[in-house]
Amino acid sequence: MAGSTDQGDMRSQVPAVAISFVAFALLYLLFAGKVSVSECVAACACGLLAVLLRLAIVKAGRPFANGWWQGIRLAPRVVGSLFSDSRKVGLFLLRRLAGASGTGRLIEMPFRTGGGNPESRTRRALVVGNVSIAPNQFVTGVRFETGQLLVHQLQPAAASEDEQWPV
Repeated sequence: MAGSTDQGDMRSQVPAVAISFVAFALLYLLFAGKVSVSECVAACACGLLAVLLRLAIVKAGRPFANGWWQGIRLAPRVVGSLFSDSRKVGLFLLRRLAGASGTGRLIEMPFRTGGGNPESRTRRALVVGNVSIAPNQFVTGVRFETGQLLVHQLQPAAASEDEQWPV
């Protein structure tokens, strides 16, 4: 009977694995910027590699929760930060080309890190990825003991006041 339970668990993962494969392959094609036979082969290879990595993480006993809805909810904030941060970094680089001096800074953002459950791990991964995707800043570390994100900013910007989703 243990074998049939394992097969049932595997069958329940097939749709999620298939959707993940397609999503990662399409993401590759989006970043590649063109569609050709060689790019489609590379997209399939990257999709397969991403799915195998996802399955290895789950098998290692550190599963993540489904974060699609949280990621979709954060999308407008992330897109907004991409535009505003691109402007800030562009101006910073123009000033540097003109001879002005400037350096980045490290800040600590308040962040509820959560526990070791799948939902908290998923939220941490989404927050770190989304904070780092904007060109002005990236996460350099997470301080679990004090509940803070260490963030490097090229241009000073206000830290988010949302401790749950500081994006």
